[in-house]
Amino acid sequence: MTTSAVACAICGKAHSALEPCDGAAAQTVPPTRWPTPASLFSDTQDEMIGQSLGNFRIVRMLGKGGMGTVYLGEHAIIGSKVAIKFLHPHLVGEKTLIERFFAEATSVNLIGHENIVSIFDLSMMPPNRWYLVMEYLEGVPLSTLAGTPMPPEVAVPILAQACDALQAAHAANVIHRDLKPENVFLVRRGGSNQFVKLVDFGIAKLGAESSKPGVTAAGLVVGTPEYMSPEQWVGEDIDGRADLYALGVIAYLLATGRLPFYESSPLAYYSAHREKPPEPPRNAVPAISEAYQAVILRALAKRREDRFQTAFEMREALRHAAEVPLERQHTPFPGRLPTPVPPAPVAPERAPSPPPPVTSPSGPIARQITPAPVPAPQLDATVSGPGYPERTVTAADLSKAGLFVPVAPPHPALFTRIKVTLRHPQRAVELSADVVRYVDASQAKAWSLPGEGFALQFAQVTPAQRDVLARIVEGRVLESEKVYPDDPKAEAALAAWNKRLHSDHYTLLLAEFDADRSDVRGKLRRAQQEVAKLEACLLSERQKAAVKAIAERLKAVAVAFENPIRRAEYDSSLANWKGVTRCMAEGLGAPDMRTLRKTFLASKPRNETNAQLRAVSAAAMAKGGNERAALQEFEAALNLDPLNDDFHRQYWALRRRMAREREGVR
Repeated sequence: MTTSAVACAICGKAHSALEPCDGAAAQTVPPTRWPTPASLFSDTQDEMIGQSLGNFRIVRMLGKGGMGTVYLGEHAIIGSKVAIKFLHPHLVGEKTLIERFFAEATSVNLIGHENIVSIFDLSMMPPNRWYLVMEYLEGVPLSTLAGTPMPPEVAVPILAQACDALQAAHAANVIHRDLKPENVFLVRRGGSNQFVKLVDFGIAKLGAESSKPGVTAAGLVVGTPEYMSPEQWVGEDIDGRADLYALGVIAYLLATGRLPFYESSPLAYYSAHREKPPEPPRNAVPAISEAYQAVILRALAKRREDRFQTAFEMREALRHAAEVPLERQHTPFPGRLPTPVPPAPVAPERAPSPPPPVTSPSGPIARQITPAPVPAPQLDATVSGPGYPERTVTAADLSKAGLFVPVAPPHPALFTRIKVTLRHPQRAVELSADVVRYVDASQAKAWSLPGEGFALQFAQVTPAQRDVLARIVEGRVLESEKVYPDDPKAEAALAAWNKRLHSDHYTLLLAEFDADRSDVRGKLRRAQQEVAKLEACLLSERQKAAVKAIAERLKAVAVAFENPIRRAEYDSSLANWKGVTRCMAEGLGAPDMRTLRKTFLASKPRNETNAQLRAVSAAAMAKGGNERAALQEFEAALNLDPLNDDFHRQYWALRRRMAREREGVR
């Protein structure tokens, strides 16, 4: 295999990733390499400082990495901060690296999780400087806290949040591949300064990638040697368990203050991760509990089959082992980890013996009723989903867990949620399912399936649906749909929802009107999880209808908050200029604002004139020194014309001037 020689971060010499460093040079470098602090660079020598990108002006450098340089950007109107990541100029000719840049934006937005940094925009500064506009994180990387043992009550909540983010990423079929303390950022939120944000998905693997997962086109192993799983070194197919191995290395570092392996070269790290057992953490820190140590060592298992299979499983093991209550309870995300090796075909389930007689409760004298067994039918099923029009097929390999759909491509996308209706002779049974596998003709033949197609795993199955599936698989007759009384616990939850159901989207989610994208997404996700829990209860028909109405409303909320343009359109309908300000901070450009404003004012023709009068009054008050009254007048103008960027500019300029004056007085 031909490899490209690049300057090594350990010894400074050019060699491939799997060749050893020069021994003498390597001895002088610490085994763990943190990024160079931005303070070591001189802004005065950087031509990017002071340049403008759309509405943002580049203020200063934040740091440099292997692929690019990150700058602090400030919105020219409202003064909000973003991070702007530029691809290094000498890399713009590398097609693979530009694809990685695109992949970072794609993967992050595909996941959309509150514990993953938000990316607002991807663009290019002429002639060829690609850049990302990202959420600016005020905090510190986890690497600043590493080096001394961290107690479980501090470490486990951090690791649990990382598990939450990875569970969401893996459910979206995104593998980070370079998880390390530098990419786990701790920011302040909700009174805590340990809210986790995963960053740098620049080498993330998307499910659609066709290249070797562990190796770049140039032949270089991707990742950071200290944290790379054994399978990552040799170009095996990578799945989410590689990220869990890296998280296990981080857990070891937090628990003991040191890495499980300290080696002098990438080749030595390759050998250590593949063959060398890590020293038990209790040898370094005897206070670590046996259970906590067991979780860490399981995450570091050489064989991925011996590790935790999902991030949620690791999160729960950490919680129980360390006996630490976690603030936010996690509900698993739909979808499951891609199975690296196709499982053996599942033998058809054998119908059990007829059930014992059941007693009819009607009448003073009970009579015995024995339902006659019915052969499991060859069922037709109707399937439909995003980008997959409805079609009816004959289901195969039906079980309580899922079914196989024998149909020729194109298939629905992997890990998408689709609707399934089983056409049972007694009645139609509606279910939701996730697409978990494609099966080609050769696999279908080996597994005795009727032809190529795709496999579905049932999702969010209610107790009633589970009972129906069992009856179908076991060849029993279906009962008529049971009518349940009101569930008291569900009724209390529904009462809280009903108070907010007919209010605005923010009130429905219990979110602030100027909440950022991450906060809105997090609250929407938790709301959807609450509704999913209600759907799993045995509800009365009235309660089912109420839950369905809430679920439909949440779908409308998701659409309204899909991107800054849609959100700004919704915010303007509420006269929520603060929300529009947030959209501007998250990438809403002036052209889009003008388009939205034109539509908004067409439905409110008097607002523009009245708003101009309030703005003129505000400017006069500010000039006369009555700044507080001027702010109130500007806010009144923005209530009438929330998409007027000139009003925003004057308002925020006045706010900044008042802030400077206060600081001067102090």
